Amino acid sequence: MKESSSSSQTAAPAPRLASSPFDKPDADIVLRSADGVDFCVRSHILIEASPVFESILSIPQPQMDGRPIIDLTEDHKTLDIILRICYPIVKPDSPRSLGEIELAAKAALKYDTELPLSVLKGELFSLSPTNPIAVWAIGCRTGLEDVARRGAAEIVVRQAPLNVAVGDLEGVSAGDYYRLREFHRKGGKVEDGFRLISSSTETPSEASGTSGYVAAPAEAPYPDLVCTSSDGIEVLAHRGFLASASPVLKRQIDDLAKPTSGSDLLVLRLSEPAQLLKSLLGLCYPGQVPDLRSSPSHLAAVLAALEKYEMQSLRIAILPQWEKITGAEPLRAYFVAAGLAHLRDCAKTAAKYTLSASLEGRYVMEMESASALAYHHLIAYHTSCRAVANELLRPLLPEPEDKLSEYHRDDAWAASPRVQMKKGKKADFYYHSKCASQMEVPPNTSSQDVWLTNYIEDVVAKTEAHPNDVPLVPSAFEAALTAGQWCRSCSTLATKLSAINTAISLGS
Repeated sequence: MKESSSSSQTAAPAPRLASSPFDKPDADIVLRSADGVDFCVRSHILIEASPVFESILSIPQPQMDGRPIIDLTEDHKTLDIILRICYPIVKPDSPRSLGEIELAAKAALKYDTELPLSVLKGELFSLSPTNPIAVWAIGCRTGLEDVARRGAAEIVVRQAPLNVAVGDLEGVSAGDYYRLREFHRKGGKVEDGFRLISSSTETPSEASGTSGYVAAPAEAPYPDLVCTSSDGIEVLAHRGFLASASPVLKRQIDDLAKPTSGSDLLVLRLSEPAQLLKSLLGLCYPGQVPDLRSSPSHLAAVLAALEKYEMQSLRIAILPQWEKITGAEPLRAYFVAAGLAHLRDCAKTAAKYTLSASLEGRYVMEMESASALAYHHLIAYHTSCRAVANELLRPLLPEPEDKLSEYHRDDAWAASPRVQMKKGKKADFYYHSKCASQMEVPPNTSSQDVWLTNYIEDVVAKTEAHPNDVPLVPSAFEAALTAGQWCRSCSTLATKLSAINTAISLGS
């Protein structure tokens, strides 16, 4: 009978032999790659090269033609690189790409093969002058501190701004990216013990245990639903409360198959881990909204789950807790929220709050579990805000001739006997076209221009570090008054207006 077309399409292709020298029929072991290529190798070479393979070979394996077959997760190109380095054969002259080297280095680390790892690191070192950022990133992704350090050192040698492409940040943590920026900012002159790669991915909130979650009321009788978490924990609940709180949960409950026995409870499998699931289900019951601020990461996860399950009224009730954390610790809040798909609005709000200070030298533990791409976006946001602030402020720098045009010569007033007697000499006087107050030549336009220029340039410099800290009109008004940049008539009025503004500010 002919095989059906559907079964022929799903049948796995037959494995094919690798190229020489891994096609020898007298080899005593077969390594099968993830893409179906069989490498016939000699066990004594593997045992000498890798203690991991030595352990694997001590366990009975499935056999083909009397030879053990070991299925591996690496593709055939990666295995070919590792095995050719291990084998006593002439090595190919063709250079390997950075991507091939990275995959092979990960395999060398996985199987604890010292020789291949040493060779591959040497290739990365030789490529670092032309690809420093890519080599640094490979060092971060593989956990090879010396490789990351070599790439970072080459970046510093270039003495150029740190321009990192988005593609290089894939698989790199925000913490690793922060340390690269610090290394570059300090010109490589870092303290002893400085590491570009962190060995810890634990955040303070994750290390604090399970405090801060709320569970379903223990006294609630007659549960009729079992909710199973992603890590296999069962939580008893009540369908009515869950369905009332979330239209998404209601649909999932309605779709459940009825239990086979009258005494069995319906089982609802959810994708949240136990701690988050308990908090989420607990919020479905009436009662006081718990304070979850002690663990920002848990609070963020709860908010994301509330958005996912369309529990908007509860999300609105809890959101003020997140806003307080954002105001107090914006950088920490940003990195917590940036990693959750349902918290983009919270991440954007936190990003705005981070503008209150420069990102240089600012570190939070949440960076270790956040992506470098999220950090890159935040840096770009700060850069964009600084550019906008500069674009708004630079045109405000005064031109001296614009100021002089506001003053007009007043020969009649200057020649009056009262003025001559007071001054004891002939003097030129000017009056201001707006306020008609007289002053002796030269009017203070040059000093005003200097002061205003310095003031605006100082503001521009401050916005470099604090893009959202652009002074409002009252701030500039007060600064000009303090610096004595007003004429006598205007100064009196300005002082009164300043007092009124201060009183209003205090009152509000």
